[in-house]
Amino acid sequence: MPPLGVLAFVVTFVAWASYIPVAKSPKLRHSMWPTWVLQAIALALAAFALLAQPRVVALPMILGIVALASVALFVLVYATALRIPQSQGRPEEGKSLPHLSLVSETGAAISPDDYSGKGPLLMVFFRGFW
Repeated sequence: MPPLGVLAFVVTFVAWASYIPVAKSPKLRHSMWPTWVLQAIALALAAFALLAQPRVVALPMILGIVALASVALFVLVYATALRIPQSQGRPEEGKSLPHLSLVSETGAAISPDDYSGKGPLLMVFFRGFW
């Protein structure tokens, strides 16, 4: 069996990697419970590894410390993401856009209404160059 610090590092790496499929799942996106469970396991393994052999400075202990830092970073990122407000009145997938008129790169006025009934419409907004 690998040392607990190495195991904690591997589990926290898997937890970070699990974020992508979990975030894409509509049922799991809001709670993120699989990622949280893996991070909790990594936290417990890292804490136990550091408490079990506190005087040993080796690669497993360093990886245990990295795993602890990784869990702390995940908590910070998740807490920060929860504070980002969702915009009100934003267009949603499958819904009609409100009436608007835009200026194309050639200077012509265009509207999404001009393309209504002609298939899917992809609108790309460039912020500009700086």
